[in-house]
Amino acid sequence: MSTITTERLTKILSETQAVITECNSRGVHGSVEVNARLFENVLMELLRRRAAMLQGVEIVESRCSNSPVIPDGWVMVPVEPTDDMIVNGFESEPDESFSDEKEWEAYDAMSGCQQAAHRAKLCWAAMIAAAPKLE
Repeated sequence: MSTITTERLTKILSETQAVITECNSRGVHGSVEVNARLFENVLMELLRRRAAMLQGVEIVESRCSNSPVIPDGWVMVPVEPTDDMIVNGFESEPDESFSDEKEWEAYDAMSGCQQAAHRAKLCWAAMIAAAPKLE
């Protein structure tokens, strides 16, 4: 995914406003002007939202290193899962013999896609739990 800069949005907005000005000076009214005005409004909204988003984003760094602080609800994991993580992930699949009866009934009532998503969540949780911890 590419990132659009404030400068690029501003340039596109300026070009759009030039088209509107040209249409007005030539007395052109109709779909070109309406589309240009709509586009202008969209661009201005994009600029406002981008500015708001960038104000809320701060790269928080530790005082003793350049490592980013890990936000609540996030954990660091290795790029390549460890053997423990993989085994725990595979073993996390629901099993009628070992799962709580109500949980198994809820799982059994799910569609195939819902079951796959549920298994993926269980696998992910088991792998995260088995990930090596920093000391």
